[in-house]
Formats: sequence, structure tokens, C-alpha cells
Amino acid sequence: MRRAIYTILVLVILVTGAMFLILNPNKVTLNLLIVQFDMSLAVVVMLSVVVGIVLSMLFFSLKLIRFRTRNTRLQKKVAQVEDEMAGIRRNIVEASR
Repeated sequence: MRRAIYTILVLVILVTGAMFLILNPNKVTLNLLIVQFDMSLAVVVMLSVVVGIVLSMLFFSLKLIRFRTRNTRLQKKVAQVEDEMAGIRRNIVEASR
């Protein structure tokens, strides 16, 4: 079911993008300081969206790596504290005998 929803969503996005390309054939000049390009407005917008998505994915991938590293470190610390607690419990049981 999830795959069907994903496929339908992708198709809707592709059809919307195709319609956007067809309905916006206007040419614009893209000035990148050194180079100038004459491109369709729709292409410029689509490229901007793609670049934004890629940069967002990169940013969140770096965040995810940082969180996973922190999670691993905290799990090791929890295991260490649990081992300490087990040792303390053993000492208490042995001392009470």
C-alpha cells in the first residue's frame, strides 16, 4: 500500500512538473557572476528546487551522522553505568550475607 501511495505521489509530482514546464516557456537570463545563461523560467525554478533539495539532504545527513554518533556514545555510557550498578548490587548482596 505504501509503495502505491509513493508511486502515485511521484507521478503527481512529475505531471505537475511537466505542466509547469509547458506553461512557462518564458526565457530568463541567469547571471552567475562570470557566466550568463538564457534558460526557460521553468528550468531555472526546477534547478533551484533540485539544488535546494540536495543541499537540505546534505545538511540533514550531517545532522543524522552527528546524532547517530552521539547515540552510540550514550548507549556505551548507559551500558557502563548498568555494569557499575550490577557490581554495586552484587557487593550489597555479598555484604548482607
